[in-house]
Amino acid sequence: MFENCEVIGTVHSQKLGTDVPLLGITWMSDEEWQRLAEEGAVENYIRENDHEPESLEEAFRWQREWLDNKEVI
Repeated sequence: MFENCEVIGTVHSQKLGTDVPLLGITWMSDEEWQRLAEEGAVENYIRENDHEPESLEEAFRWQREWLDNKEVI
């Protein structure tokens, strides 16, 4: 999973008693996370309801209800 990540340093772990690598992993911005959440909610709504939601809020509301009704395995 992290084979292609650059090692940008190390930090000493007292728990492990050794140095562990710090990886240069790109983080997703809050804005990107929100954009992807919006896209996903609309896509899920359309897939399950065969039409677009009237608003983004409707898609989010529907998705929350849909997830609340799913059984946890």
